[in-house]
Amino acid sequence: MRRVTDFFTSEVNVGAILILGLLFFLFSNKNDLNIIAKENVSPEFNLTTDTRFSEKIRTKKTATPFKTVYEEDKELEVGKQTTKQEGEEGLKEEDIKTLYYDGKFYSEEKIDTRILQPKNKIIAKGTKEVLKIIETEAGKLTSYGSLRVWATSYDKNCLGCDEWTATGRRLEKGIIAVDPKVIPLHTKMYVPGYGVGVAEDVGGGIKGNKIDLGFYLLDGSWSSRWVEVYFIK
Repeated sequence: MRRVTDFFTSEVNVGAILILGLLFFLFSNKNDLNIIAKENVSPEFNLTTDTRFSEKIRTKKTATPFKTVYEEDKELEVGKQTTKQEGEEGLKEEDIKTLYYDGKFYSEEKIDTRILQPKNKIIAKGTKEVLKIIETEAGKLTSYGSLRVWATSYDKNCLGCDEWTATGRRLEKGIIAVDPKVIPLHTKMYVPGYGVGVAEDVGGGIKGNKIDLGFYLLDGSWSSRWVEVYFIK
């Protein structure tokens, strides 16, 4: 006859043995279980998310103008010019990312910038004086050089003008506005059809080979045209 304690002892031992066996099986076959799990995952299963944001990248291009630089050349006569280097515009490129929310503008940021520097135009300007006698309505004058320019005219009533020049002279006939990079201020010159004048003024529109002939009051005696001006002593 079995005792009650023997019965419970045998049942507990059997249960413990079963549990220990199951644990051993699970841990000893862990890698196999992982392989089985991976093999049972469908390769067609993809996790996707929806967003209400969208973006667009554009490139903004901006041209950079070149400058004209004058260099003195003692081998060239006064008034003579030669181009030593042609100018080239530069270029600035900016990559800009624009973010939209539900198709409407949300934000914008600059993500990259590239700059191509402009190349200056270089003009050699003669400084060598070659004396010549010229005949004018004012008599014989001694010239040391000449320059072909586009000559316009102005008086104190023109837009942006008044009675006084950049050098403090009162505007009147004989005052000439110049680009100081081409014709230095205070240069005395003879202009056929106008007479003798002095470079005593400047102007925003007077750039390069261009001059503006001053009058106290315009009387229609001058029409804009190309003319050879002579630098005189």
